Amino acid sequence: FYKPFPLVSHLKNIGLYSLGDVDFSGDINSNDLASLKKELLGADDGSVEFADVNNDGRADITDLVRLKKLLVK
Repeated sequence: FYKPFPLVSHLKNIGLYSLGDVDFSGDINSNDLASLKKELLGADDGSVEFADVNNDGRADITDLVRLKKLLVK
């Protein structure tokens, strides 16, 4: 099983998916934030394996807050 790499601070495409790259685009951006919001509201049935930004084993509001903080840096 593939274990994702931790979220990188520069939020650039590193050629691999990172925690926080919810939409699997290779970049971490506002689209990932929107995808995570949809997932948490139950509006999206996509995979959330990279939505667990804080790596605690689940995708929840704390991941949304952490992703938002990373994006405003």
